Amino acid sequence: QFGVMTGAAGLAMLLPVPADAKPISGRDVSIKTPDGQADAYFVAPATGTHPGVLVWPDIMGLRPAFRQMADRLAQSGYAVLVVNQFYRSTKAPFLGPGESYDQPAVRARIAPFRDALTPEGTVRDAKSFTAFLDAQPQVDRKRGLATTGYCMGGPMVIRTAAAVSGRIRAGATFHGGGF
Repeated sequence: QFGVMTGAAGLAMLLPVPADAKPISGRDVSIKTPDGQADAYFVAPATGTHPGVLVWPDIMGLRPAFRQMADRLAQSGYAVLVVNQFYRSTKAPFLGPGESYDQPAVRARIAPFRDALTPEGTVRDAKSFTAFLDAQPQVDRKRGLATTGYCMGGPMVIRTAAAVSGRIRAGATFHGGGF
């Protein structure tokens, strides 16, 4: 599995940058929520204002693959926030090299993180995360925000769109899972 993951990471590094890629600037951030401090990654083009995007990761959380996805979106002209939805339980990244959700021990370790998430908590988080985006000078507040989620992040997209309907103008899930 480690070899497959290493190969996939290597191939991803070979992917071309987006057409007309913009120089970007990214940073780790801490966002105050009603439930604590959420760790996240924020990246945007180095100059100007841009539409904001909130990204909800899958069950393996905020990790290098999601940072890379955020960077590619930012190179295409978006201000992107990728969150650690498990901040109530652990800081990201919480997986070691070669660990995956396919491993029973990893699933057992993640289960309590997942159990700490509630629909109500997701709504509170969505409001805090979109407020964070709107407070960034790189975000064009005259334009709507978008949100996307992967697997367990899919239902979080729907909750975000409902909770912040005046700001969210686009949402997409990739193989959205139950939550």
